[in-house]
Amino acid sequence: MTRWTISLLFTAVLASTIATLIYLKYPTVDNGQTINPILGDISFVETFGQQPRATTDEDLRIKTHLSYVEKLLRQKDVSNWTAEQKEKRSHLLDLLHAYWTAGVFPRNFDYPNKRVPCFIDKDGRICAVGYLIEQTAGRQTAEKINDAHKYDKLLAMNDCMVDSWIETSGLTKEECAMIQPTYESSEPIIAYGISYRIHDDFYQSFEIFTQLRRWKGDQLAKYNGMGIRFDYLKNKNFSAGIKFFKEVFRYTDFPIIPVWAITPICFQYNHTVGMNIKPELDLVCFGRKSPIIFHLSYGYDIPIIAENKFSAGRHDLSLKIALGLGGIDRLFKKKQIRAVG
Repeated sequence: MTRWTISLLFTAVLASTIATLIYLKYPTVDNGQTINPILGDISFVETFGQQPRATTDEDLRIKTHLSYVEKLLRQKDVSNWTAEQKEKRSHLLDLLHAYWTAGVFPRNFDYPNKRVPCFIDKDGRICAVGYLIEQTAGRQTAEKINDAHKYDKLLAMNDCMVDSWIETSGLTKEECAMIQPTYESSEPIIAYGISYRIHDDFYQSFEIFTQLRRWKGDQLAKYNGMGIRFDYLKNKNFSAGIKFFKEVFRYTDFPIIPVWAITPICFQYNHTVGMNIKPELDLVCFGRKSPIIFHLSYGYDIPIIAENKFSAGRHDLSLKIALGLGGIDRLFKKKQIRAVG
């Protein structure tokens, strides 16, 4: 093993240690980052016996909250209500159950520094209260409310359309506000690093990627996503590709996680164009209140096109430092940041 490889590994270990110390100092989320402004995170505490951490999966928090609220509202004494009121209430709670078990929730794309409600997001995903309105009053009504109150808390919606629906719904306005979750932000991440091709040389690598909060079905993904990778090789050669990555597993909330990735890469090497497929195994470590993420990875370039023209070393070790695009502001203002996971 060369002195450069040893130096690279030592740097990765040091970065992991720093990230772990940062994490241990700030183990849980801020009080201002709760899932609901009325109930806070009591649903998560009663279900799992602890506060949610920054690495807790977003969909798990939302499902836990909505399941808890459904159970809470079903336990309310409505014995003095009319049969019609009871029927409407029961129907809405059945709709709420169908909504949270389906697990398709909106995302907060516009407020990177905090959790906020979102009635209908830019991809058409609707919130829980919006879904109840959609199913009983129509999508058009839900979209009109979204136009006026997309990121508003329900108790702040002074809107006759909202109040009129609530009056005949079988729920109170406060109960609707108890249902309404807040959503964490999602932001692109930039990574820059130095890589080393065994039997070749160092080169510079640049990536911009975004994490996907969901994967497929009910599988709760924490560090999945895709992005664009660009490598500047020696002698003015370069390669570029689209990287897809997915978390392998996680031990509770430990801030170092293994991630596998695959990247179809097109390259220009000595005036020849070709293609490789690069499978990678990454170790990703991150801090609780730091926007910085460290990536240590090993990859191997499998030749697809013009295999004899890519004379650089195919074994690839790299260390990258990543930063969320909203991270600089939060780093200097010391605000609570969105978790990785």
